[in-house]
Amino acid sequence: MIDRRVALLLMLLASVAASQERRTLVVPRDFETVGAALEEAVEGDIVELQPGLYEENLSLKSGVTVRGRDAAKTIVRGAPTAPVVRAVDAEGARLENLTFEQAKQESSEDKVTAILISEGSVVLDGCAVWRASGFGVHIKGGEHRLEGCRVRECGREGLRVEDAKVTVRECHFSFNTGGGVHVRVKGRITGHDIRCEGNKEIGFRIAGEGSEGALTALDARANSIGLKVDSGARATVEKSVFIGNRTQGLYAHAAVSISVKDVECKGNQQAGILLAEGTRGEVVKVTCASNVGPGITIAHAGTKVTVTEGICRDNRSDGILLVKGCESTVLKSTCTHNEGSGITAADKGTKVVFTDNTCRENKRHGLAISKEAVGEMTKNLAEKNRMHGIGVLDKAEVTLVKNRCLENVSSGIQFWKGGHGRADTNTCDRNQQSGISFFGAGSKATLKRNTCRRNQAFGVNFLSGAEAFKVGRDNRLSSNRRGRVGR
Repeated sequence: MIDRRVALLLMLLASVAASQERRTLVVPRDFETVGAALEEAVEGDIVELQPGLYEENLSLKSGVTVRGRDAAKTIVRGAPTAPVVRAVDAEGARLENLTFEQAKQESSEDKVTAILISEGSVVLDGCAVWRASGFGVHIKGGEHRLEGCRVRECGREGLRVEDAKVTVRECHFSFNTGGGVHVRVKGRITGHDIRCEGNKEIGFRIAGEGSEGALTALDARANSIGLKVDSGARATVEKSVFIGNRTQGLYAHAAVSISVKDVECKGNQQAGILLAEGTRGEVVKVTCASNVGPGITIAHAGTKVTVTEGICRDNRSDGILLVKGCESTVLKSTCTHNEGSGITAADKGTKVVFTDNTCRENKRHGLAISKEAVGEMTKNLAEKNRMHGIGVLDKAEVTLVKNRCLENVSSGIQFWKGGHGRADTNTCDRNQQSGISFFGAGSKATLKRNTCRRNQAFGVNFLSGAEAFKVGRDNRLSSNRRGRVGR
């Protein structure tokens, strides 16, 4: 019996202790100020703010939650000379359902962060940050989480992350002067359902060696650049949209590693996607439409990217452009109705492989390779383009195997001004000029087993100084309006 009474007493004491550990301190009912409540609070306590305006600067404590009942009606306004909220080594601290803003500054030169977090682990849930003169939220070190937050109209980035691990879900970063989100100095971010809109600079940036980002459902629109990954950072981007940005939708450069999947880039003022200066990675199932520049641009020596199942349409330049010494492969992609060519490779040092792509109704060529670039094109369809189906131009070298060039306004395939290589088992049918043509000195190719039929000029034609060579009988050159071979 005594043992049972002792056990019951211990349980009662534990219950009382637990209730004491989870106190709710209500402001202004129990305390006149939030600061006074925080001084009293211990780990496990909740400081609850009733709707109203609280003109204070706060310091978070470990294990303490500061929450409002309605973020729109519960505002903490701090003096502009210090962060509205400062959290230093605060483990397990939380801010919930609150709006944070700074009082008006006398000097516009001062840039003060609204919420400054150093180390520890802090959660911001359902909070808003308005019009900070500096960063909206600045995180340095530790592991933290933002959910359902809105950060806007700040003088620098809405969120800056440095040497910290941060998870961000369902947050908006809008109309900030310095950009939406900036992850740097070995910062790591996992983001889902983030919107970066109308920021004066970059919507979302990941920069520097050791910095990493895993982003899903990012919506970046009307920023200077939608997403920028640079200076050795790593990123994966999935199921995201980049719309109406003032330069590129997505820009990666300077020795970064990136994977881009299920992304839409639409209406950007330069390229939809630009990967350059040593970028390594993959682009899979993206749609790049109605951009002022190319849908996708890949550039510079050291850049190695594979594009698979991309759709590039209605761009005011090329659908896909590969230049300045990059090494790239384009597979199973569709490029239509672009004002340039469907796919273009150019420049000495550029090496490309194009396989199983469809390039239709572009204003220039279906596929083009020029300016001493080197490539292989296999099983591509080039149809109804305004110029050639495939153009091999300006001393470029190419191997063409099993491509189909149909109903193009000029030739099915043209080797132009020194373009050269090998063409094997290609079909050039119903083009408005010749099936295969050679134009200018130095333009030549080995032709084997090609089929050139029903073209409006010749099956094979030599023009403007191109050296006419004997075309082997293994090439089928029947039913062309002007004959088999023109010299």
